[in-house]
Amino acid sequence: MYDINNIEFGKRLKELRKEKGMTLEEVAKAIYKSKPTIYKYEEGLLEPNLEVLLQLANLFDVNLDGLFEKEKEHKTQRDVNPFNTNKLYMYYKGKSAVLISIVTIENLSYQKSILYNCVQSDSIYSKMYRKYTGSLQYEKGIAYFIFESDLKDEFEKVMLQVKVPNSDDEKYYGWLGADSTAGKIILLREYIDNPKKLEEIAKDLQITNDEWENIRKNEYWDIDISNEKDLRKKYKSEE
Repeated sequence: MYDINNIEFGKRLKELRKEKGMTLEEVAKAIYKSKPTIYKYEEGLLEPNLEVLLQLANLFDVNLDGLFEKEKEHKTQRDVNPFNTNKLYMYYKGKSAVLISIVTIENLSYQKSILYNCVQSDSIYSKMYRKYTGSLQYEKGIAYFIFESDLKDEFEKVMLQVKVPNSDDEKYYGWLGADSTAGKIILLREYIDNPKKLEEIAKDLQITNDEWENIRKNEYWDIDISNEKDLRKKYKSEE
């Protein structure tokens, strides 16, 4: 049951508005009310009805409980950023070259993530990239990025699946899927534009015979963790 305390509700509403960086006028316009009405809500002089509560919840991206008290964060493994960095560089093979993209991770109550696909430099301000927004979830050693773009074409939705080893290794292997397209990727914490190093990455992005066999057997892309034999043995022994 919701027992609205106008004073406490008003304080929480003001807090949410300031967190969002909105003025009284902007909130009023967003929910089709007047500025004085929003002021009265915040001062505890007016009790909102259910329709207003739902509009405010949608505006501030909280559930109804979040309108009355600060939502508690219940972090599980799914909410963790396992990479110990908020910026990663993704390398994958195009038709004639290794393509580079940037993945950023924001530490919120859930891990919001942004993919800047096909950048040309170590900058998210490059004019050539395509921006995707989405989320990161981590479970049982696997990180899942799910992205969407406003552009309506074959790459409207993109998914990355990355295996995160229980070590300090800063090279992460996984795959990228976009509709019926899939390919092997490498995530690094550093931006590389040296041609020789990019050639090494290109070789590392080759699908091994074991990986092809696994793909054929399972009928989906489950890329092996590494081309290095000792690492492969290590992770096979952990499974």
